[in-house]
Amino acid sequence: ENNLLHITVLYGRPVVLKELLKHKDIRVEEKNQAGRTPVMLCAEMGRIDMLNTLRAAGAAVCQELVGIAASKGCLSFVKYCIDKLGLSLESVDNQGNTVLHHASSQADERMFHVQFLLDARADANARDCFGMTPLHLAAMRGDLSLVKMLERNGADFTVRDDKGRTPLDVAR
Repeated sequence: ENNLLHITVLYGRPVVLKELLKHKDIRVEEKNQAGRTPVMLCAEMGRIDMLNTLRAAGAAVCQELVGIAASKGCLSFVKYCIDKLGLSLESVDNQGNTVLHHASSQADERMFHVQFLLDARADANARDCFGMTPLHLAAMRGDLSLVKMLERNGADFTVRDDKGRTPLDVAR
């Protein structure tokens, strides 16, 4: 379950957060039932201010923050993580997915996220644990607009996944 720090971040109360952090028994790295730390919830909520407060109290940042923030559409948080914290767009989750893989597999309203990530130099040809690229995922969804965007940004139509399929082979 959520502790007081989790709840404070979820409700967006930076003043309360600062007061809570004055107590020595507060654990800034404690995870909730979903395995999220307060810092990870800052990424979900796009709260750079609260992230910095937690960091000042000793909370660590992790590479997952970029993916969490991107999946929630918190692009200013993503940019902050890359520019100020030195985190990478190319980190992968436990299935080898980059942030661009996640954005490419989302619904059409996430198109601007994909362009943002590409503009930030995300690798358009990164492979997941199945050898699939963001272009494979867009083609599987039949998302022609996204396919064209990825193509304009260097995605390779000849890349084969672990089953030997190109993006054209998996297209709907």
